Amino acid sequence: MLKKIPFIVVHKGNQNYLKSCISSLQRYHSTVLLGNEENKGLIEEWYDINSFNSEYYARFDKCYKHMSSNSEVFEKNCFYRYITMYEFAIKKGIDEFVHCDSDIILLDSCSLLLDELSMYGAAYFIPDDQNKFRMTASPHFCYWKVNVLKEFIEYFIAEYEKGAYILEEKYKYHLRE
Repeated sequence: MLKKIPFIVVHKGNQNYLKSCISSLQRYHSTVLLGNEENKGLIEEWYDINSFNSEYYARFDKCYKHMSSNSEVFEKNCFYRYITMYEFAIKKGIDEFVHCDSDIILLDSCSLLLDELSMYGAAYFIPDDQNKFRMTASPHFCYWKVNVLKEFIEYFIAEYEKGAYILEEKYKYHLRE
């Protein structure tokens, strides 16, 4: 049985790649954009990214330690998107969804794959080669059950609250390389 699982994009701005992403996703799947005023008219299922409230935002802001060559705003937004998707899913009664970064182009339906993934709480890409503090996992195209996403949010906030020692070691390693 093929399920109707929504695909969610979280994005601020109205770049051409976002338009291409939304267009490609809508061909095959129910698509939601959690965005800002700049992209409000791009899709029927649009929700204001700033309308979601959660204690998780404040907890994360309080403990976040910036350890990236990207800007702090960019990095925080990467974490905020999980909280935003979680709050959206709870508000709408969605139990599972696929998150897509705004620069992904989908060339075919993922329905058969989604039926297989539904036995898991989350699915994303992790390269086999994880040596030398690589610690890579790609959330750019990932499947989530809402209860597991909540656990993930609580995990990353708790890690920062404890001092993010593993991440700090990784960051220092990359600064030396």
